[in-house]
Amino acid sequence: MEKIVEVILRWGLPAVTAFAIFLFSQVLSLKDDIQKINLALSEYRKIGEIELEKTKECASLGNRVIQEVKVLDSYTAQAARDIFIKRGCEFLQKNVE
Repeated sequence: MEKIVEVILRWGLPAVTAFAIFLFSQVLSLKDDIQKINLALSEYRKIGEIELEKTKECASLGNRVIQEVKVLDSYTAQAARDIFIKRGCEFLQKNVE
């Protein structure tokens, strides 16, 4: 309390009042800046959530594609075995006769 009285006596009441008003305006300005930052963070959070959903959808689609490729690979492998067996049989028929 003594320090406050000392400052008032040294600077004078009008100077202290002006300084207090300046500090108050800075606090209000800071409050506005914080609100703007929070709004921006909220927007980024929404964008992040949307991108996360898109990523999940892409991962799900990728997994479905992988399953389809596995099915196609099994069909391809079966077809290759069938062709191999058919050609083997043809080869044996030609060489046995």
